[in-house]
Amino acid sequence: MSAIISYNNDFENIIAIIEQSKMRAVKAVNAELIDMYWQIGKYISEKAANDGWGKRVV
Repeated sequence: MSAIISYNNDFENIIAIIEQSKMRAVKAVNAELIDMYWQIGKYISEKAANDGWGKRVV
């Protein structure tokens, strides 16, 4: 019976490792998305300030 408990504990540890890796991956993707949105906003802001974007029909 203790072998079954040991296997269950092993699988729980493996599942925890997988879940931790998934969370790190989600955080990395979110960081990249935030950086992308920041760059897009900066680009549009610079175009509006320097090239007259938004002075007419958008």
